[in-house]
Amino acid sequence: MSPDQFRILVELLHPHLQKRSIRTPLPTNLRVAVTLLYLAQGDTAKLKHAEFRIGTSTVYKIIHETCREIWNVLQPLVLKAPSKEDWKTISVMAS
Repeated sequence: MSPDQFRILVELLHPHLQKRSIRTPLPTNLRVAVTLLYLAQGDTAKLKHAEFRIGTSTVYKIIHETCREIWNVLQPLVLKAPSKEDWKTISVMAS
């Protein structure tokens, strides 16, 4: 993933991952980085805990929330619902 693609993803996800808390919340770019590295490297959450110095339970929560929001934000953009014309094409190809 290029730095520009990462920045765009963070901008898309920021409104959905922005936290309000008494404590200083972890920034969106860190949450996205932890999740993408976890998914790309196939590491355990414990390794990400040590790498980013975040609590293990926090890493699990970050990964779960970020994956859910990646799906919610990107699904309508990438997997658009088929139009009437698309369904006609699909039905012709299936027969």
